[in-house]
Amino acid sequence: MSQIIQINDVNLAVKEYNSERIITLKEMDRLHQRKAGSAKKNFLNNREKFIEGEDYYMISLREFRELFSSNEDEPHRGNPDLNVVLLTEMGYLMLVKTFSDTLAWQVQRALVNSYFRFKQVAQMPDMPAVNEFDILHKMIDMLEESRAREDQLHQALETVNDKVHNLELRLLDNNALNQELITQELMKASDVAHQLKLYSVNGLPHNRIVGAIARKLGFKINVKNYYEDDYIVVMKEGEDETRLTWQIYYKPAGVDRIIEWFNSNKEDIYYEDYYQKNSKNGKAGDLREVGYRVGGVNWAVRAI
Repeated sequence: MSQIIQINDVNLAVKEYNSERIITLKEMDRLHQRKAGSAKKNFLNNREKFIEGEDYYMISLREFRELFSSNEDEPHRGNPDLNVVLLTEMGYLMLVKTFSDTLAWQVQRALVNSYFRFKQVAQMPDMPAVNEFDILHKMIDMLEESRAREDQLHQALETVNDKVHNLELRLLDNNALNQELITQELMKASDVAHQLKLYSVNGLPHNRIVGAIARKLGFKINVKNYYEDDYIVVMKEGEDETRLTWQIYYKPAGVDRIIEWFNSNKEDIYYEDYYQKNSKNGKAGDLREVGYRVGGVNWAVRAI
């Protein structure tokens, strides 16, 4: 009569094949309270990872009946020539990793200590409790930790890929914005200065006055990265990477606010500077400079 070991309230008949204790896939389902066929399904899904003769043995149902008592709980019924999978300790440890619930860990420890390791300890009473199985446990734990680190690395790579993808989208958006400058009627400071007829003493569009008015209105023209709101767009411009500069473009709403502010305040901000008496630079009372005082700074303009 076969020796019976009770594990997780399940009676398990001791079976040995090639001097190794083995269990069937059906017994594994019963021990782990899994739906019938679960262990078989997981075994077949991972078949290429198992080595026959080390992790499992494959025998026919006919041979199974001959080796073990006829009253054994057979793996399946039917054609006696059908194959039966016999899991070794290593095979069981590999397959149980596909069962990730708490019960799986409890049953695994009980099955290994009470079933697979029982014969080793009985034959070597003078040997300490720690043996090659403990080493296997350590190896499996290391594999689990390695798998966790691999998952973390995979997540980190996904994060990097997301950032690269977002950067690519920003570059595409930037290129698209360049193409839309004309259709959106975006203007540089020089274009706005032309509209206001503001020119420096050298006859060039007075960009600085436009910038001073924009700052007075609270426009964020000093940022050094891509920026866009209802009034301005800040983006890189240049022929190559070595000559790129941050360029400010004013949207129609921004241009309207600058022009409106200037027209409403130009009388108050206009100034004229005359030569003083006894001046060495010219006759007293001669007009020396005209311009506009914006943000506490005098900006000389070309007299019209």
